[in-house]
Amino acid sequence: MAYRLSSSGAVIEPASAILSIHFVLGITTSDLVSRNADRIGYHLVGNDRILPPDCYGNAIIALCFSYPPRLGEHFVLGSDDATTDISIGIPGDHVSAQHLRFGFDEQDRVIMLDCSTLGTRVSYNDQPFHLRRGRPGCPFRWVLPAGYYIRVQTGPFLFTVFVEDHSFHAEHFRANLERFYYDRRSRLPELSNINLAANLPATAGNLTPAAD
Repeated sequence: MAYRLSSSGAVIEPASAILSIHFVLGITTSDLVSRNADRIGYHLVGNDRILPPDCYGNAIIALCFSYPPRLGEHFVLGSDDATTDISIGIPGDHVSAQHLRFGFDEQDRVIMLDCSTLGTRVSYNDQPFHLRRGRPGCPFRWVLPAGYYIRVQTGPFLFTVFVEDHSFHAEHFRANLERFYYDRRSRLPELSNINLAANLPATAGNLTPAAD
C-alpha cells in the first residue's frame, strides 16, 4: 500500500512502507495530528487516488524507511513528545514515556516491544486480548506478521496495526531494509560494530499469532 503524507505531500512507495497505525479510541484526530503531523498519512490507490483515512474516519500514522526513527533503530510510541516518533497521552497516565517500540528482529520480521511498566494488551485476528509487560531492560516482544488484523490497547487507547506485505517487491524492500540498517549505524557510532538486525535487547517473552 502506498501513502501520501499530509504535511509534506510526500508519497511513500509500497517498498518503503513498514506499517500503519489506525487509532480507534482514546485520542481525537486533531490531537493526533497536532502531535504527530510529520507522520500522518492517507492511503493511495490507482492513479494517486486518495482513500479515506480509515474505516473509522481517523488519521493514519505511517511508519516507513524514508522517514526513519528519531532515535536509535526503533520507532517509539509513548507520551514523551521529545523522545518518541508517535506521541499520545500524558506521561504516567496509562502510557509510559516510551511505551512501545516498532522495529525488526533477526529474521527481518516486524516486531513490537513493550518497554513500559504499565503493560499492553494485544489481539490477533479478533482473538482474545492478552496483557503483557516487559521488565526494566527486558522488553516483551510481539511478532507482527503481514496480513493480520492486530489490535493494541493501553489504557483508554485502542489502535490497529497493519503490517505491509512485501512479497511482490521483496528485492526492493530488502534493499531499503539494508539501507535502513546502514543509516542507523551511521547515526549511532557506538553501535557501528553491532548488527542491529540480529542483536535485540533481551526479551521477557515472545508472542506470535501461533503461540501464547
